[in-house]
Amino acid sequence: MLSKKCMKILFNRGNVKNAKSYPYWDDLMNLLEGNEIREINGIFTTTQLLEIVNWCDVWVSIDSFLPHFCAYHKLKPGIVIWGKSDPELFGYKHNVNLLKDKSRLREDQYGVWKDIKLDEEDFFKPEIIRQSVESMV
Repeated sequence: MLSKKCMKILFNRGNVKNAKSYPYWDDLMNLLEGNEIREINGIFTTTQLLEIVNWCDVWVSIDSFLPHFCAYHKLKPGIVIWGKSDPELFGYKHNVNLLKDKSRLREDQYGVWKDIKLDEEDFFKPEIIRQSVESMV
């Protein structure tokens, strides 16, 4: 029997709670138990971010700074969890962009996020995210 590889996974939950905030992070972390997991919390220097992204096998992020940072620095692709923002406008094709349904996108894609209510139904359940993580390694 083949043993499952222990993955190094980087999570970026985002520092601000809003409609982009993935509501199932804790469930996802439980599903990926047994892997080495680090999270981006707080403020990092560019050097620190480069080091932690290079450390991981795969990164998982909401639509926030991390996908843009990785694209700008030509780092490895990752998994981006989308809710109400449109990956065709704000995402990168080299990433795995997980959008549950285009019908859930907000009408004003350039509006202020604090005015938008978080809806758990906008997001895939953690099992789908786990499958994407496992397929990346």
